[in-house]
Amino acid sequence: MSQLYELRGKSLPDLIKIKYGEKFYYTNAWCYLDLVTSLIRSRIHSKKSRPNAWTTLSTKKLKKRYGRIGAGDRPWLYLLIRQDLVNWQMIMQHTYQVKKNERRADYKLKDERWAEGFKLSEIALPRALQVVTPMQVKAKGIHGKLQAIVNKSLTVDFDAALAFCDWALGTSMKLKDKTIDWQELAETKSYAKFRNRVVNEEVYSLWLYHLNRIVAQDFRFKHCEVTGRNFTTVTAMPSPVRRFLLLDKKPVVESDVRCAQPLLFTSLVHAYCDAQGMSQVPADVQKWQLLCEEKDEAKSLYQHLFRSMQRAMVTLNCLRTVDPATQEVKFTSKYTKAFKVEFFAGIFFDKDKNSHMRQVFAAEFPAVSAAITYWKAQPGDNLPVRLQKMEADLMLEKVCPLLLKQKIKVLTVHDAILSHSSHKQAVEATIRRVFLEQAGLSPVVK
Repeated sequence: MSQLYELRGKSLPDLIKIKYGEKFYYTNAWCYLDLVTSLIRSRIHSKKSRPNAWTTLSTKKLKKRYGRIGAGDRPWLYLLIRQDLVNWQMIMQHTYQVKKNERRADYKLKDERWAEGFKLSEIALPRALQVVTPMQVKAKGIHGKLQAIVNKSLTVDFDAALAFCDWALGTSMKLKDKTIDWQELAETKSYAKFRNRVVNEEVYSLWLYHLNRIVAQDFRFKHCEVTGRNFTTVTAMPSPVRRFLLLDKKPVVESDVRCAQPLLFTSLVHAYCDAQGMSQVPADVQKWQLLCEEKDEAKSLYQHLFRSMQRAMVTLNCLRTVDPATQEVKFTSKYTKAFKVEFFAGIFFDKDKNSHMRQVFAAEFPAVSAAITYWKAQPGDNLPVRLQKMEADLMLEKVCPLLLKQKIKVLTVHDAILSHSSHKQAVEATIRRVFLEQAGLSPVVK
């Protein structure tokens, strides 16, 4: 991408001009912003969600990219940039030797600067370094067709999206809670990262970053052979601003399968029952499927399980609250969507079969619990990957080809499909038909 970003909390262009003057600024300011932009992108896209995660950069590559300070055998510019950014309280860094002739450096944006947000800079990369359209590996089959839709038909109503972002920031719009990472909370003391979340400068900046990627046509389509999923700029986009996407310059609506993976797991439970030679489907398996297919959200699977855990007095992290001032931990009884994440972590992913949550779950759903243990012990793909493959097989390999045959263009976000409002009924009917015909399941599409 040719776009460069700068931090909102400190004016890097002004600091450079004050210290070095206009001539140095016009020649070298892009280098400072390029390094900052690299750290911003790394923090957004890295799987390291920890606040103490660092970005490693090759000193050799930095030398080649930024060159020296002036002509001749003068000092390397990256050394000056690095020291200035440290002195200006923007980054932290440390270096170490990796090879005889190569050193690497670890960098991170200071957390207080990150919290202040960032913005698109008026300065761009030098033309020689600009990449207008990132190189993509052309996908095959239906994935290639979906890739072509993203590349040729995807845009965004940026003005409307920007107005929404400004409104959300100005009114401190409420966001849904996140599952608490207690170790991170202890390090950052930032309870607001998880509970009572609102749109602040950090969130606002992230939303604009993803919108700018669409404007710059930075689509980065990738088909994952392991999970079967497609990953694009759309899948990475925060849901509040996804509704401003345009397909052939027309707005899209989202059709989402509720409880998609628990519902798909029903097929694996039935397979487990067959493998055990059961002549009838156990009552708890039927109950599980009915809860996954329940149209009334208040009576659906997650709400039901939440009430079961409460009756059994299971300690749930999603219900913990912390006083930001005293750090005192208290508990509430109100349902939060963060329970969904905790349920998957405690039941589907955790190896501890003796946890309180798992015992309560197994008492109500013995056959389903036994099936989870059975499938987690199978060789090859782990259970989450197996479920993602099932989801991708239905949504990408079955639903999408049928829709494209009807001349319905779509964008995909794993268990959801984005299409024009005029096609919403056809999309949802196709999803329900495929799930029923291929897996014997009746999904709720919302």
